[in-house]
Amino acid sequence: LEQTDIVGSRINLLAPTGKARVRLDQETGRRGQVQTVAQFLLGTRYDTDTGRYYCNPAAPKVEATTCIIDESSMLTEDMLAAIIEAIPQTCRLILVGDPYQLPPIGAGCPFVDIIEYLKLDHEGKGVGELNTPRRQGLGGTAKADGDTSPLARADVQLAAIFSGRDLPPGEDEIAVSATAGQDSETVRYRPWKSVSDLGQLIEDVLTEEFDCSKDELCDALEESIGAVRNDKGYLNFEHGCAEAVESWQLLSVNRNTPGGSIYLNRRLKERLRVERLTQSIKSNDVPGYRNWMRFTRPRGPEQIVYGDKVICVRNHQRKPWIYSDKRTGDREFIANGEIGL
Repeated sequence: LEQTDIVGSRINLLAPTGKARVRLDQETGRRGQVQTVAQFLLGTRYDTDTGRYYCNPAAPKVEATTCIIDESSMLTEDMLAAIIEAIPQTCRLILVGDPYQLPPIGAGCPFVDIIEYLKLDHEGKGVGELNTPRRQGLGGTAKADGDTSPLARADVQLAAIFSGRDLPPGEDEIAVSATAGQDSETVRYRPWKSVSDLGQLIEDVLTEEFDCSKDELCDALEESIGAVRNDKGYLNFEHGCAEAVESWQLLSVNRNTPGGSIYLNRRLKERLRVERLTQSIKSNDVPGYRNWMRFTRPRGPEQIVYGDKVICVRNHQRKPWIYSDKRTGDREFIANGEIGL
């Protein structure tokens, strides 16, 4: 981006989703200059009522010397066609993404098709591939034989098996370790046979991870996602606490089935969030004339209460509610997929 002799002076930075837009904004340091594809095409080639992307030859083109699109594997054929039509023919188009993940929700996989076309018919010209993982640091996980490649990490090895890429010799040895249940510094295996065992297993793992006793687990859980203890000994979620909210995740491949995400959320709520749930109900039973700390009542079928992890499901702007004057505070953009408290 700093090589203006190559990219020119009019650069468009795009991403398919709001969360990817926020991430690209943070990584490039170009605050306010990154748009979602929908924002870029709004009014000319994107219909907000239907969520449809379309070509419109009569619409004007955008002045641009370079257009960079992150997470390009999520682009549908309609999205990419509308973008190409919107930029001038002299504009340099750079597609960035991983063809092995995040497929589009819609017709076609143009990013994958373009890469395959360039590799097969043009000897890979125009394709640059990052073969060295950069996301994880090695820390103390290198192999005993002195191997310092990123694939020395067991978690990176395990992920690489499912990447679809050709692996170096011997890198599938992690599958043997997984079958044997051999732990490493970055991967541990804990088997369970029935759903009745799963809940207690998760509590045992969390107790081990937080290095606490079972009696301390509720407080340790809140502290792990950003709660701080005030001078009276109470745990509160203060401004900025959400920075720690993605420090760990509890994921499931299923949603509604036994052992799925709904079951896990409700299990944690019943076992480790019961005090907050009780607070949110009883604090509102106190007569209104009394000066009393009140919490928001439980929300929705999942009984969301103060301090729960939540995820935003739509791109929108809103004014700060607690930490600024909501009548005068600047509207802040919240992206679909962002996690908070």
